[in-house]
Amino acid sequence: MFRLLIPCCWLGLLADFAAAESVPEFNLDYAKEKANTIVVVDETGLVLESWLGTLKPESKLHYKADEKPRPVVEVPMILESKIKEVSGKWRILFLIRTGGGRGLDRSPISYAPASFLKPDISLATVWVEKGECFAIYQWRNPGPGAHLHPLNMTEEQLKKAVQEKVVK
Repeated sequence: MFRLLIPCCWLGLLADFAAAESVPEFNLDYAKEKANTIVVVDETGLVLESWLGTLKPESKLHYKADEKPRPVVEVPMILESKIKEVSGKWRILFLIRTGGGRGLDRSPISYAPASFLKPDISLATVWVEKGECFAIYQWRNPGPGAHLHPLNMTEEQLKKAVQEKVVK
């Protein structure tokens, strides 16, 4: 009986370790590396500002925005914010331009999310509320799934970090 217990314990530990894999989430380093278009948009997809790429202000992106505010999940003494939910009225999208409409390839220009592990626009989005940035990620692994957390940076700090990529 004891001989069977030890392998079962090891299997349990391995299962916990395997569950500690990366989950789909926003990853700023990945998004900065892969995105060739970074824009600030409102909830309708109207481009308000372009940080990178050829999309101009007043352009319109077609994407489905959240209909209701998203709750912010805090991690006491690590990821804290006075803001308890984001409205989604102001977002920064990290996109990869696909198709080009040039030369022999006359396919229309479209955009895919520059998201880590899963092609999901919410994983390539930073929500901005009162100048503070929020994104979906898993702050502890293993731990609870990915939620909307404060990035502990302002919109200006994020813009500066993104523009470092543009300069290089």
